[in-house]
Amino acid sequence: MTEKFAFYLKDNDFEIGFSNRYFDFEKFFSGKKFSILKQIHSDIVHRVETPFSDKEGDGLISDKKELYLIIKTADCYPVIFYNKKGGFIGAVHAGWRGTYKNIIKSFKEKALEYASLKTVLNDTEVIVGPGICGNCYEVKDDVVKLFKEAGFEDNIFKEEKGKIFLDVRKAINFTLAKEGFLPENIKNINLCTFEDPTLYSYRKDKTKKRLYNFIKKINNKKILD
Repeated sequence: MTEKFAFYLKDNDFEIGFSNRYFDFEKFFSGKKFSILKQIHSDIVHRVETPFSDKEGDGLISDKKELYLIIKTADCYPVIFYNKKGGFIGAVHAGWRGTYKNIIKSFKEKALEYASLKTVLNDTEVIVGPGICGNCYEVKDDVVKLFKEAGFEDNIFKEEKGKIFLDVRKAINFTLAKEGFLPENIKNINLCTFEDPTLYSYRKDKTKKRLYNFIKKINNKKILD
């Protein structure tokens, strides 16, 4: 099954997957419970109690087991969260707009409904999945201005031959650190959707097809603060 994923992990606590173009959504999720959003490049994070597919937003968080949280991407970044101590899982869709709007902060605030700030920051594992890299994502001056006004570091941009490129992954990692998530708990899957032919890229192909990125909680263990 792993040949259908850029990254796949299943243990006693969680199932996590970042699909590639060979993944069959209907086959994999047939008969399974899941929640999936109508993504709008926002900072909206929903608390998930039951399966749904009709809500707008770009983040999901839950403490329910056997319920997949799904994020779709095709250049934007999927960010997966899991916290064994607090008992919650999450999935976020972070393109440049969601990152600029600080959907990471919105997720952290929603996570406080499940655990203390100490547990959220110290015990949350984060995986930043495949997305378009800083060598391939060209932007204009208006985007640069927005990020600089929001306090992002200049090193998320580079200029080359009169073009400006934005490193969204670096911006996401900057925001994770700024919001207090521990660097040692953050893993990056350094694959570029524009460069890797096994992944979908809207910027390269204008495709309507999407990668599916998900997490499921397998048990209900929780370590109280």
